[in-house]
This record gives sequence, structure tokens and C-alpha cells, in this order.
Amino acid sequence: MVRPAAEGRGLRVPGEMRESRGPRRAELADAIALNRLRSDPRLAEVIAAAEGVDVFGWDRAGPWPSPFGALVRAISGQQISTSAAAAIYRRLVTLTGDPLIPQGVLARSPKELRAAGLSGRKVGYVRDLAERALDRRLQLDRLDELPTTRSARG
Repeated sequence: MVRPAAEGRGLRVPGEMRESRGPRRAELADAIALNRLRSDPRLAEVIAAAEGVDVFGWDRAGPWPSPFGALVRAISGQQISTSAAAAIYRRLVTLTGDPLIPQGVLARSPKELRAAGLSGRKVGYVRDLAERALDRRLQLDRLDELPTTRSARG
């Protein structure tokens, strides 16, 4: 589908954006970024070869069971490929339990979390997140009420 405002620029709009409520901002940003990448002839070939592949699918794979699970998924997926991120997250859930909760993370040793695919630094981040969630320094159930400049104390 090509949105009328994008005609002539070849902007392809993902199927989820065809809702009557209008496009979601993140999906539009993805479509714009992909269109910009297509302007490079070499990248256009790669993109054409991958047509139909949902490169952002792992991130939309939710539904997110909890804010904690979403944050762990974001930490575990930083600086790696989407398929590696999805595999690591699945291994973490298998290791710690579904749903992913702070107690499950802290019940596992750093060595076990590393074996699931997390780097040493990410193990530290995920364990710190779990500790802060448990002792309520990070009130995950109130994140939407807090100003964006301050989500955690300490």
C-alpha cells in the first residue's frame, strides 16, 4: 500500500498501518527509514532480496508480559542482530521461567545467565534491574506516572 502523501517517493506502508485509526508513529518511522535506505543502489538490491522479511518483527513479537520483561528484552537485544536477540531472550525465559520476573533472574547465577547468551556486562545490567525492581527503587508498575527525566531513584 502506498499512502497518498508518499506517492512518487515509493514509501511502502506496512500492513499494520492500514488500521482505520491511522498509522502508528514508530511504524511510519520504520517505513521512512527503509525508504531512505532504498535510495542507495547497493542497499536497494539487498532490501529487494529481503522483501517480505519482517526485520522489525522480533521487537513487535510481544505482547509484553510485563515492564520487567520488556526492559530485559531491550537490554539483551542491544548491539546484536535481531535473530540473536530473540534467541537469547527465549533462552532467558526458558532458564528463568515464563513469565520473566526479577526473582527468576536473581535465582540464577551470573554464569548461568552468561550461558544463556548474555555478555558479562548485560548480566550485570539485568541483575541490577531485577534487584531494583524487587526492592522498589524502580517502580515498574508506576513508570507511566513518572516524568520521563526520572524513572528510578538511587
